[in-house]
Amino acid sequence: MGHPTRIDENLIQHSLYYIVENHPDYKKIDELRDKAIKLSEERDKYIKPTPQFRRGLTDEQIEKYALKERGTRGIFPET
Repeated sequence: MGHPTRIDENLIQHSLYYIVENHPDYKKIDELRDKAIKLSEERDKYIKPTPQFRRGLTDEQIEKYALKERGTRGIFPET
C-alpha cells in the first residue's frame, strides 16, 4: 500500500497499485469507465422534463408528443 512513487523499486510488484493495474481485467475496467463517461455525456445532451412541466404525463407520452412536434396541456414545442 502507499503512493506508487514512494514505493521502493524492489517492492513495487507487491503493491496493491501494481497488482490491480497489471491484472488482466484492468483494461476492461478502463474501457467500461470510458464508455460510461461517453454515455453520461450523451445523456446530458437531452433535456428531461422537470415535474412542473411533466403535468402527469409518462415518459412515453412525452416522447409521443415530441415526435409529433405537438405540445399538450399548455406546453408547446419550441420552434
